[in-house]
Amino acid sequence: MDRSEPFKASGELSLAGPLRRGFDKVLFDLVQLTAVKSGFDDEDSSKIAEKVADSLFKKFQSFLDGDNAPQIEISMAYRPGQIKIKTTIPSLNFCDEEVFQSRSM
Repeated sequence: MDRSEPFKASGELSLAGPLRRGFDKVLFDLVQLTAVKSGFDDEDSSKIAEKVADSLFKKFQSFLDGDNAPQIEISMAYRPGQIKIKTTIPSLNFCDEEVFQSRSM
């Protein structure tokens, strides 16, 4: 992943969309980019993104091809060395939150 300036302050990013095939790639890329910019190395950033995207899409695999895909909301609070990822699917009463801390910070 390209190395650009890391985040120097705290902030939050949000993403919402239908839980459909293909959204896992968007989610993976967003989580990976946010983790890198928060100070995680490339390997840890990929592991975090894979963990978040894979666990979510495996858990809700039965909803991926339906006509009425549930809305998924992802919010990420970040600061140098830390990222907190909250995943919400309101129609399924699902909410999960994970915090990742960089070992190098």
